[in-house]
Amino acid sequence: MDMTVDDKQELVDCWKINYRNNESELRKIEEFIETYNSNDAIRWYTRDSGLYRILNAALRNENLDVIIAFRFLIKDIYKQLRDEYKKEDIHVYRGQMLAKTEFEQMKSNTIGQYISMNTFLSASKSKNVALQFISSFVDGHTNNSALQSVLFDIEIDHNHFESVKPYASISHLSFFGNSEEEVLFMLGTIFKIRNIRQDNGIWTVQLQLCDENDH
Repeated sequence: MDMTVDDKQELVDCWKINYRNNESELRKIEEFIETYNSNDAIRWYTRDSGLYRILNAALRNENLDVIIAFRFLIKDIYKQLRDEYKKEDIHVYRGQMLAKTEFEQMKSNTIGQYISMNTFLSASKSKNVALQFISSFVDGHTNNSALQSVLFDIEIDHNHFESVKPYASISHLSFFGNSEEEVLFMLGTIFKIRNIRQDNGIWTVQLQLCDENDH
């Protein structure tokens, strides 16, 4: 089912409510209203805007009202990932700051346990890009005692699965082009924890992409 005018208006209304006093953001909203089509979903998602922030917060917090308002965008991103998906064995990395309580919960999971991502997961084919994200965050935030820097090391080996949620290299679709060598995973993607270790103050979590029927 294609997006309707009402579908689009729900998203726009939600976006405007959150940024009604932000002129820069309101200009982006007008651009979205005038130019958006389904082939632009990933470009808009990767752009630095309230659209990305509102959707990710809603997915993390399981805010169903907002998720429903953004449903057509989620569907369009899924379609783009499905169309771009290729079976290839690759290694990707994600640098992230996690709340220490959240990380301790992750560490308590036994090696071999499965985790499901409740948001879209962005990673890079470049380990340096992932590490630079961590470094820039630490340098820019002096009060981060409640946060833990984590490097996700993700292995994609097609010998280990037959059916997965789509993922794809999106450099040619991303707002930022090829600078981050970005790979985007569909929300709900399942990984197996292979190892958790600490190197030079950074915790590395080794994950393996898993078949949807394995867990």
